[in-house]
Amino acid sequence: MNKTTALFEWLRAHKSRWLPDGSVRDRLAKGAWWTFAGTAFSNLFGLATGVLTARIIGQVGFGELGILVSTFALFSQLGCVGLGDTATKHLAEFRLSDPTRAGRIAGAAMTTAWISYATMAAVLATCATPISVSFLNAPSLAPLLRWTSLYLLASGIYGIQTGILAGLEDFRAIARISALRAVLNLPLTITCAWLFGLQGVVGIMVLMAVAMAVVSRLEVRRAAAQWRVPLCYRLDWSHAAVFWRFSLPSFLAGNLVVPASWAANALLVHQTNGYAEMGLLNAANQWRAVAVLIPGIASSVLLPIHSNLYSEGKYRQYRRSIIGNMALQAGVSTVVVGVCVLGARFVMSAYGQGFATGASVLVWLSLSWWFSAPSWILWGSMVASNRVWTGLLFNGIGAATLLTLAWMWGGQGAKGIAMAHCVSSGVQLLVQGWYFATRKEQTCRPLV
Repeated sequence: MNKTTALFEWLRAHKSRWLPDGSVRDRLAKGAWWTFAGTAFSNLFGLATGVLTARIIGQVGFGELGILVSTFALFSQLGCVGLGDTATKHLAEFRLSDPTRAGRIAGAAMTTAWISYATMAAVLATCATPISVSFLNAPSLAPLLRWTSLYLLASGIYGIQTGILAGLEDFRAIARISALRAVLNLPLTITCAWLFGLQGVVGIMVLMAVAMAVVSRLEVRRAAAQWRVPLCYRLDWSHAAVFWRFSLPSFLAGNLVVPASWAANALLVHQTNGYAEMGLLNAANQWRAVAVLIPGIASSVLLPIHSNLYSEGKYRQYRRSIIGNMALQAGVSTVVVGVCVLGARFVMSAYGQGFATGASVLVWLSLSWWFSAPSWILWGSMVASNRVWTGLLFNGIGAATLLTLAWMWGGQGAKGIAMAHCVSSGVQLLVQGWYFATRKEQTCRPLV
């Protein structure tokens, strides 16, 4: 038996001691592994796709793609009405104790998602021309905005179904879908960018979103049957309290952050050489996927686990898990952000001629991501403990700070917007950290 085989045998023999089956550590390790595998694979291919696309369509074209994606994110947030977190939390909380209730809440969330996303897609398609003229300073983008409305509907449904899978702790299925999307997206996007330019890139975005919505739907049906959770796709007024006390504040919280970011981008494209500056910001923001890889994984894995711990009254385990993961994220984020800062000029140069001038943009955005990592975990802790209205307040503070500073520093171009993101993220983390350090878990009213 060689040394590698001996090592695996030793690890297998000691697994039960380090990660007892069914323990929090075991659940976290399994969820983190599959989420890491899927997300890392997807992000690696996504970065390659972004770099090659930028080199093909140029700095201004990449800026136009960035503002289209930002506009999609705005309308997508308006359509989601906090349903993703709702499905994740309540499936995690009730899938064992009351699977029928869990299935009804998840099904109602899906039905509401179809209605809300279809409505916002119709609004975006109808208002594409006035938005592109009045807000985006680019009338030629109106036809692409209409195509983006289809992307909005398909990707929104895909996101809700991913939330259901997360609530069932089926992170392996999420990883499979992410890997499939990454493998198909790279060659198709590059080919269409080369042949059709920006129009081809948007077309592939729509096609991939539809395909992933179908695939994730099949995975949801399989996972729900495995857990014996009967999904009931109809609206039920008996769940109004859940949507009022959970979905609504979650929706409003997102509708403070995403519109503020979109408004900052819209402000940028109205400056001199606005779309060239937007190209720099979009290129730098591509590396956000790398910088927040581990924190993003932790957030998605921890939400169902923390919701389950909190619902069972295991407050000590709940808080220890949050504090431990925040410390871990701080260490990991320091390393990753440090690499982005030190290699900023090299990274930006990879996108093509003219992008190297955006090195300072990547530096400031990297620092903002360092603040965002623990902030996400603290937001998840408020979701798990039914304090979403309080989380809404903190997001409001961050959004107000971002808008104020973007207005003050927008004249500096992409660098000014990146600086605004950095300072606003730091302010939000400060108030969230103070609240978490001083609150008492047992005083929270349970969700009914």
